[in-house]
Amino acid sequence: MARRFPPHAYFLISAFFHYLGPAFAVLLFARVAPLGVAWLRNVTAALVFAIWRRPWRFFGALSRSEQSVVVALGVIIAAMNGCFYEAIARLPLGTVAGIEFLGPVALAAAGLRTRRQLVALLAAIVGVVALVSVRIVGEPRGYVFAFANSALFTLYLVVGHRLARRGNGVDRLGAALLVAAVAGLPFGIGEAAPAFAAPLLLGAAAGVGISSSVIPYLCDQLAMALLPRDLRADARHLACGGRGDWRALAEAGSDACRGGGDWSGHCRLDAAVERGKRSSIAREKEDRVNYVRLGSSGLKVSRICLGMMSYGSRADRPWMLPEELAEPIVRRAVEAGVIFFDTADMYSMGLSEEIAGRLLAKLFPRREEYVLATKVYFPMGSGANDRGLSRKHVLASIDASLKRLATDYVDLYQVHRWDPETPIEETVEALHEVVKAGKARYLGATSMYAWQYAKAQSLAQ
Repeated sequence: MARRFPPHAYFLISAFFHYLGPAFAVLLFARVAPLGVAWLRNVTAALVFAIWRRPWRFFGALSRSEQSVVVALGVIIAAMNGCFYEAIARLPLGTVAGIEFLGPVALAAAGLRTRRQLVALLAAIVGVVALVSVRIVGEPRGYVFAFANSALFTLYLVVGHRLARRGNGVDRLGAALLVAAVAGLPFGIGEAAPAFAAPLLLGAAAGVGISSSVIPYLCDQLAMALLPRDLRADARHLACGGRGDWRALAEAGSDACRGGGDWSGHCRLDAAVERGKRSSIAREKEDRVNYVRLGSSGLKVSRICLGMMSYGSRADRPWMLPEELAEPIVRRAVEAGVIFFDTADMYSMGLSEEIAGRLLAKLFPRREEYVLATKVYFPMGSGANDRGLSRKHVLASIDASLKRLATDYVDLYQVHRWDPETPIEETVEALHEVVKAGKARYLGATSMYAWQYAKAQSLAQ
């Protein structure tokens, strides 16, 4: 659905809701102090993402370093929004916006690599100068908050850029907003107290959170996903309104839509985006993988399935690759259209499943977009029941695999070997329970004689 609209459409939606947000905030300022407004905004946005995405599941699957980036972004968002509202409570909005723009302009200028990027940056600067009226009035403390907001805004761009490069931006954003809500709790809940007794104020808070955070952030993610990689830097340099509202791009773009000034640079960017989209579509057609049904089921899988046995610890096998070396291989497979991935609990004693879970969550925006298979049979511990296909081991193994894979279900759960010590009736019944519990969508088997397959299938029927 996202690909039905050009990235510019999402930028315009983001700009519209950016201007709608302050309209709600005005209602809040009459009764709620600035830090209370900021906290209610963050809490509302966090609740929306919590209900929609349940980002804590994704967060738990991240590595320590990736979790630290998400936490850092959440703390930055909390501090940035707090400083922003403290500043606009003391200074004209135009003055705060002008100061806020200084840090991102410096950051974008430091990252310039091409003439096209320079033109895009100059276009954004011209638009902001034309639209923002800076007046040196107001409380001196307001300028402290304004410059702090600008510095945090710049830091947000750096951390946010790092976050976006790792994929699954919406889930990472949802987790960061939860962190922001918690980080701002000691400073904002007391000042937000008047809103709890007034439904109208709470409604305004919901409007601020949705219009200033949820919708702009989501539109930015969709726009960036549609832009070719070589143009994303241009868009990020233009889009200096890092709260998710892409303020500089919105202001420059709004002025351009009204026909003011020489916007040849803006037009060149449009043409470059269109050329990039055409070349991206051509590459996608060249690399497209065929999709087929899995057996006689209705499940579609890529004809090529990427096995994950090679990824794990070299302490187990010298040919195994650690996660940082596995990621480029898996990423290339995903870019080529592979959606089918196979692992097993015994590969590197579960580490392969952990790596698979983290990489696939990073590379796909939604769990529904890929097909994940794992297996059960081989020993996973020293206990008498830590192996085989007994009901006890099957039910324990699926739970352990789901935890390592950081998912609620696997698409294909497979018997890795035939177990001569367990009645096949017991195994088939246990596998049936796994499916009925919603922990696996389909069942399969590997590495056994044809008559063994036939016997198991006959019992299942």
